[in-house]
Amino acid sequence: MERSLIYNGTITAEQFLFYEIRIASKYYLDGTSVEDAIEEIKKNNLFQYPTERLVARMVRSCYKRLDALDDEQLRQELSSAPPEIAKQINLYAMMRYNRIVTCRSRTMILPDGARQRSIRSSKC
Repeated sequence: MERSLIYNGTITAEQFLFYEIRIASKYYLDGTSVEDAIEEIKKNNLFQYPTERLVARMVRSCYKRLDALDDEQLRQELSSAPPEIAKQINLYAMMRYNRIVTCRSRTMILPDGARQRSIRSSKC
């Protein structure tokens, strides 16, 4: 996961998007373009948002997370695995896409010694 990540403040608007990414991943895996996926999700109200205003941005965000995974099996599991597993994969995708989530996760997940080494050696 040592790639150049930028700090991205979109996490405040995007949040976890678990149900949305499960829906979007099916389109992604079928090879559907992001624009076609947006239109299909809007047309069928698959996200069940009260308005269509946020659909395009959320679908694009889901596609970016799926791109960040770099692993076809993880993308497949995100779409069809039991929710407990898929939620972990979604969190991992968020960590791969967003540096703020990566840094925060390192401070929350790693044991104390590893956490200190990670913080000292990273650019968080």
